[in-house]
Amino acid sequence: GIKDYATSFEAVQDEKILATLTGALDEAAFALMAEFGFTEGEMREWKEIILSLLRNPYMADPLSRLGADSRRKLSGNDRLVMPAKLCLEAGREPLNLAKIIRAGYDFVNSDPGTQYVQGLVRTSGMADAVCAVSGLEKGGRLFNMIIEEE
Repeated sequence: GIKDYATSFEAVQDEKILATLTGALDEAAFALMAEFGFTEGEMREWKEIILSLLRNPYMADPLSRLGADSRRKLSGNDRLVMPAKLCLEAGREPLNLAKIIRAGYDFVNSDPGTQYVQGLVRTSGMADAVCAVSGLEKGGRLFNMIIEEE
């Protein structure tokens, strides 16, 4: 899994991780086109830029930095949960985004935001943590997708 890697560059060499990431970018692009009217060309260019940065060994970002502050990054209006909600609203299941959101709840790091999320998971359980941090209702489609992603 992703725990075996130190940087973004190392992680995207893993075909499984790359497939999930590419799928999540496709889902986010679908959501952004539906919600904000971006074109397929604009979204293709956006995805290519992100993937080229991740594949560049000179831009290797430590995963500890990329995953830091999971409290903010897993919040309902940030980069993962918002596109997942928009994707669902537009009629597509955000399977890869749900997988990445779930991985965010399992992420361990020393920063305060991630420590907060880890503490909530430990004391209240995954379900309550997902409700509190991501602002999702128990039993909702995205909530279920995240919880079921073992």
